[in-house]
Amino acid sequence: ESKLEDEIKTLKKLDRKNKPRQFAADLFEFRQPMSSATDGGISEDYVLGTGDRLQLNVFGSATFETPVQVDGKGDLAIPKVGVVKVAGLTLKKAKEAVQRTLAGQFSKTDVDLQVIKLREVRISVLGEVYKPGTYLVPSLSSILNVLGLSGGPNTNGTYRDIRIVRAGRIVDRLDLYPLRGEGLGNLKIGRAHV
Repeated sequence: ESKLEDEIKTLKKLDRKNKPRQFAADLFEFRQPMSSATDGGISEDYVLGTGDRLQLNVFGSATFETPVQVDGKGDLAIPKVGVVKVAGLTLKKAKEAVQRTLAGQFSKTDVDLQVIKLREVRISVLGEVYKPGTYLVPSLSSILNVLGLSGGPNTNGTYRDIRIVRAGRIVDRLDLYPLRGEGLGNLKIGRAHV
């Protein structure tokens, strides 16, 4: 990580030697390392997927806490209780599904389910950026976060027409000028379907 950071700094210095600084370049002044850990503050409309780690807290006639993870089949395996299909459900709907499963075994039991670590997705950053390549990022990363990992657009790149492509098709575009000038336009990866 620090080696990549040094490479990007060197490339930026060489790139800016005889050229004026581009508008919005300060958005990528510093690379921010991203973490997929959360403080449990993920919205109830977050859609769960394979790799999401959750904390399950059960209160009432049965009381226990356990970390659980959405497995490759999209299930949560709850020790001594069973399996609940949650992939594709919002966090709120997943809580309800776990509640129903537990209600079949324990009366008067309440469930709390929190995301403690987001699944990671593999993103490719191509084109005129300082370090094109493939990056593993948390599922709620913004386009700006992902571009920041690559150092941002280089002096040959554009800040005005960043394309989000999936399966060879452009699914969205981003202009960084309104983001820099007015704070508008930072897309989430999930929304943009990168």
